[in-house]
Amino acid sequence: MLECKPYIKKDPQSGEIRHPIGQGPVGIDIGPQTIAYAANGEVKLLELADRVQNIEREKRLLQRKLDRSRRATNPDNFNPDGTVRRGVKLTWRKSKRYMAIQKELSYLQQKQAEIRKRQHNELANHLLSLGDSFYVEDMSWLSLTHRAKETEISEKTGRYKRKKRFGKSVANKAPAMLIEMLNQKLLSRSREGVVKVPTSVRASQYNHITDDYQKKPLSQRWNIMPDGKRIQRDLYSAFLLQHMNTALDGFDLPSLQRDYEIFEQLHDKEIERLRHSPKTIASMGIVRTVR
Repeated sequence: MLECKPYIKKDPQSGEIRHPIGQGPVGIDIGPQTIAYAANGEVKLLELADRVQNIEREKRLLQRKLDRSRRATNPDNFNPDGTVRRGVKLTWRKSKRYMAIQKELSYLQQKQAEIRKRQHNELANHLLSLGDSFYVEDMSWLSLTHRAKETEISEKTGRYKRKKRFGKSVANKAPAMLIEMLNQKLLSRSREGVVKVPTSVRASQYNHITDDYQKKPLSQRWNIMPDGKRIQRDLYSAFLLQHMNTALDGFDLPSLQRDYEIFEQLHDKEIERLRHSPKTIASMGIVRTVR
């Protein structure tokens, strides 16, 4: 194997680099379905891989067809109660219909994977043009896919809460893939990789104006500032991560106070764009304006 760096693409006519690296810090607040980032001159809240459709229903229907075909073709491999026989070596036969459905399911999954990879690559290139240092909270995506262990009862409805968490969202949007792509692009340009900020900084709970922490439920998508202004939670977290201190254990208050006014203007502009967009994720907390 040869160790080398990838070729840097350039415009054949002008000779300029196609994906130049910007300057300055960029804060990223990424979730199972959305990403918010704050950079010098740009603040955005986007749906991750918005062209990737939720194909769980189509996959489930095809898997049921496969199961029915497998049972019809191999009736001797099942017990009377429908379970697979154990303790004996089984031979599984596949009909032409079974193999055709398998190909259909494989094509569906491959198509979604290609769309997701292409969109992540485009977004990573855009982020790269905004700055040269990136800060994101060190999330454990695997733990978010697991079901909740404890059974809880809702105080409002009195019913049992769902134990399902974010498994399908993480699988469809692949947020970790985007961060890894961005990290590899930075390292290939001899830059520092994406900085993983410990979750102990609690960016979603901090308020730089009052300099204190306030715990908020996940359903609360807006921060109420001391002057009464409503700031979107994910965008504000990205703004705070953009202004991490060098020790990565807190925030740089002077720079936060200096840049907050510009952030407010960019924030309001982005919220107005989302309100007029044709579709938004429910976790954004945006009330759209119907034209």
